[in-house]
Amino acid sequence: MSTFWTFSAIFAALYGIIIVSSVSLLTILDEATFIDRWGENHLVLSESGVENTTIYYALCDRYMQGRGKKGCTLYRNKVYSEDAKCNITLRFESGRASLIPTHLITIEPLGKDRAIVSWFVREYTPEMHLYNKSIVTSHLRLSIVNFSNCKIKTTKVSEDLNRLIMSKNDYKLGFAKLRYLKGEDEFEVLSASMGKVYRSSIDAEGVASPVDTLLTYPEDVLVEPLIVPLSKDKGYLFIESPSPHLIGKKEMAVALIQPNGQRENLTRIEGVDSPLVSLVNGLIGICARQNETTMKCTQFKLGDKEIDWFSANISCEDYVGCPGIIYNLPEGEGFLTVKSVARSLFPFIVDEYPVKIGLDGKPTQLVFSRMGCAKNQDHLFTKLSQDDEGHYRLSSACVKYSSYKNTFDLNYLWFSNYIYTI
Repeated sequence: MSTFWTFSAIFAALYGIIIVSSVSLLTILDEATFIDRWGENHLVLSESGVENTTIYYALCDRYMQGRGKKGCTLYRNKVYSEDAKCNITLRFESGRASLIPTHLITIEPLGKDRAIVSWFVREYTPEMHLYNKSIVTSHLRLSIVNFSNCKIKTTKVSEDLNRLIMSKNDYKLGFAKLRYLKGEDEFEVLSASMGKVYRSSIDAEGVASPVDTLLTYPEDVLVEPLIVPLSKDKGYLFIESPSPHLIGKKEMAVALIQPNGQRENLTRIEGVDSPLVSLVNGLIGICARQNETTMKCTQFKLGDKEIDWFSANISCEDYVGCPGIIYNLPEGEGFLTVKSVARSLFPFIVDEYPVKIGLDGKPTQLVFSRMGCAKNQDHLFTKLSQDDEGHYRLSSACVKYSSYKNTFDLNYLWFSNYIYTI
């Protein structure tokens, strides 16, 4: 166990790292870092692929293997050791020219021994321009990987399932973000786009139910919809947030969508955008950016008659932006977040500091000087969680890509995990 001394806090204050109402020290109970290295393959990793001390990621062929085929190795590793891996082939059966964009592959944990791999196929049909149709068709595929035996079940190509990624722009390479409501070996997949929330259920064999329209809402190009699954009996949180690029009056609406599609409006707030959501500790927590120095936050339970918002005084540095995560503390205690701050003398180096936000809106900096990526590393994400003993976990992923095209040069992934008390 180690504790960081007061001089760290004084140093931070002298260099203007963050403006807070008070400074507290963290007690670190344990820390560990998992390191992987690879050659020319492409890394697939996202924040959703982290679950406590376990990280899910893939190394995929950088180039297509023939027509409509890409090989990947999917890993499930713990921060303390390697755990399991499976080789998978993402294959498109059509004989037409096609592409599987690696940067659009995502990985989600599912139950004890499975993972969901979502991927897209871009099918190119040049002759279709003669009929005034799109020359690119996008297909959504979902694969369930069982780590206990490396068996894989994949959804079939389906125009119905493609409704989950529909876009007005046929050339758009980024689709509506998929959200998952997970069981032990099956799941629901949802998306919100073009004024509709679509939903499909995928069973353990990879069979998809017909896509249904869960909800319709007023379509507005300046509104960014966010669907957050709660549970099968409670339904879904639906947030209509104004675009951060919108100039003028902004209003964000929060609603509960029941499993049958019935909508119940919960709260509205003006002047905010870019909401963050936490669902832990039996609470629904939301913080949204108001301006460069303030976020508006609320914490409530379903059924509360009044939902109050308060101002949290935490700045958004121009170089690194606003906090990207929040985590509900037990009722009445507020939130945890992580603030990224560029060093005054070396703005290309970013340090990260856990910050506690009380329900009075006053932030308390939790000094943790070793957090952040080295100057030659790229930061991928930081995630907060809690273990069974009530200790907090902070997970951070950093990557260093080789600057050379030499096959002998390696890329590196660091996955660090810290356990601490506050």
